[in-house]
Amino acid sequence: MESPFDNNHSSVILFIEPFLNLQFKQYQDIVTFSEIPEGPLQQYVYPISTPKLSIFQSPPPISTCESCMYVLSRYPNNRNMKLPNSFMGVDDLSNIFSYCKKNNYMIDTESTKILQRSKIPLYQSNTRSSGKKQMICLIEYQG
Repeated sequence: MESPFDNNHSSVILFIEPFLNLQFKQYQDIVTFSEIPEGPLQQYVYPISTPKLSIFQSPPPISTCESCMYVLSRYPNNRNMKLPNSFMGVDDLSNIFSYCKKNNYMIDTESTKILQRSKIPLYQSNTRSSGKKQMICLIEYQG
């Protein structure tokens, strides 16, 4: 019997997370997701491996996805990390929220407030090899 809590991707969390772009040798704060969302947004979200930000960080366990992040790519989604600004960032948040509203996503402000006030570490830890991530909000696809 399958758990009713498994594989329900209608709600996802958006984060701002530092990313070391090795192609351009610079740090970028990019929009990431807790997982690939349902609905039209999923065509722009994909996993990438994350390099360590520091030589002092230890590598994560091999069997986990602690070393990857689900990134929101720019349009057109060509997944080419050799282009500058391949990923959406802080400056794109208003456009991301507009896209979400136009495409049947609800920004769940009540759940976001609960999570932010609780200070519960999300996903075992609020840090990973990419560094500190900050929760933006929780969105839910309404179909």
